[in-house]
Amino acid sequence: MHFGATMHLLRGHAGVSLRSLGQRVGVSAAYLSRIEHGHDPAPTGERALAIAEALGLPGPLLLGLVDEIRGDAADWLRATPTGRRLAGELRRRELSEAQLARVLVFVLQEFHAAPGAVREGIRPLLDPSRVLLGVRIPSIEDAWTLAAMRLAEGDLAKETLRALVGGGGGSTACVGAATAISFVRGPSPQPRACLVVCEEPLAVPTPDDRPLRVVWVLAGIQEGAAGAYHLAAAAKLADAKLVDALVASKTGDEALASVQRFETLGLP
Repeated sequence: MHFGATMHLLRGHAGVSLRSLGQRVGVSAAYLSRIEHGHDPAPTGERALAIAEALGLPGPLLLGLVDEIRGDAADWLRATPTGRRLAGELRRRELSEAQLARVLVFVLQEFHAAPGAVREGIRPLLDPSRVLLGVRIPSIEDAWTLAAMRLAEGDLAKETLRALVGGGGGSTACVGAATAISFVRGPSPQPRACLVVCEEPLAVPTPDDRPLRVVWVLAGIQEGAAGAYHLAAAAKLADAKLVDALVASKTGDEALASVQRFETLGLP
């Protein structure tokens, strides 16, 4: 997941310009632009919390995304004697990726997330009819067209497509790991998602130069924190191993199982 592109997506959802955000936080629009384009690192501490407040987001939501990129959570672990011992024991055992995954599964199943953490997954917004695999299309606009027809019917499908193409009430961002997220606030009364997996990469600039293969299209995204949680959850799906699993999926159910496993266990 590319933090800057995700921040751009959340800023678009909040309807706040770079200039306005800079004024609210007390930094320059140029600095924020450098973050969004990946030229400066993700902000931490009080500045990250100030950005979250200016965008109307819960602080832990943005800090959680920062942790995904910077690994600052390790600093929290080292802040207590027990945490340092835990980190030391894990290191001394030289646990493999698979063994660390078992530890991760235990933590996810045993302990609830802190209030304000990303809690709204994308899997509940999907069903097999809205999973399109091995699609042969030349542009991301074609992905929007296919998704709009699955997300709504008749005039609502046309309205969804117009919003995606025109940017009215929505936005699009490539968030790294061959993944793009497009969203619109309407016209669906409830949030819905469509997954488009392309057979061949699309010619779209990406923040990490990985060719675009996966397009998530979300409709009915609510204003405020509720919608931001869904966008943050979608951004967390920009994971190289998950993308590989989605590209290799033969059926919609298989792809959905990979998304479910990733969101609940952190594994594709």
